[in-house]
Amino acid sequence: MIFTLCFSMWHFPELYEAALRSRPLHVIEHWSMFLPAILMVWPLFSLSTRLPRIGYGMAIFYSFGLMIADLPLWAVLIFGDHPIYETYRLAPRVSELSAAADMILGAVVMKGFNEIFALCCMGYAFFAWYQQEK
Repeated sequence: MIFTLCFSMWHFPELYEAALRSRPLHVIEHWSMFLPAILMVWPLFSLSTRLPRIGYGMAIFYSFGLMIADLPLWAVLIFGDHPIYETYRLAPRVSELSAAADMILGAVVMKGFNEIFALCCMGYAFFAWYQQEK
C-alpha cells in the first residue's frame, strides 16, 4: 500500500527531522501523506460510477489489511525504549510524562484511531452486506 509506505517513510528519524527544519519539505511531507490517504479510502467510500467502491466482502478484507499494514511502524514507536527523534527528545516537557512515554502514548493514540476507523469500516461492510443478503 502506497499510503503505508509514504507514512512509514516520513517516520524515519532523518526525514522526520529534515521536515521539521524545512517548511517546503514539511508541506511536501503532509501532502505526500494526505493524497495517498484519500486514495486509500476511495475504495471504501467512492460515490463514483467510474471508480465504484469495492464489494462488502472485499471491504472487510481491505479494512483488515489497513489494520495490519502499518504494524511494523507502530511496533517500533510503541515498543521502543527511547524516543527515536532528537527534536522530540530535546523538546521541553509540558507534562510529567518522559519523552519516551509521551512518544509511546502518541503512537498508541494514533494507532487506536487507525484501528477504530478500520473496525468501523469492517462493521459497516458486514452489516450492509447482511442487509443486502436478507
